[in-house]
Amino acid sequence: MPYVPQERRKRIDAAVRDLVAAIIIEHNRIDHKGSGEAACLTTKAGLLNYAITKTILSLMGDPCYWKFPLLKGILRDVIDEFNRKVVAKYEDAKAIENGEVYP
Repeated sequence: MPYVPQERRKRIDAAVRDLVAAIIIEHNRIDHKGSGEAACLTTKAGLLNYAITKTILSLMGDPCYWKFPLLKGILRDVIDEFNRKVVAKYEDAKAIENGEVYP
């Protein structure tokens, strides 16, 4: 879970802000004129994927079988928590706004 004590977050939060700024700067350097919103978002997705991949590889060190399930588990936990905290709330609000689809 991402619930790191407050006193341990400062350096990580600063590094994340720098990373996000770098992704935005790199994204803005690309000419997106005429490519549409989907292509624009795809560029950000690619840059984010690259940043996550480089972070994992840098922290992993030498490949080792026992590290793979641990790292995949961390990524699954991030997805699960994102779905629980962000996506589910959004979907619930849209169901209220537009009407429920499921019986």
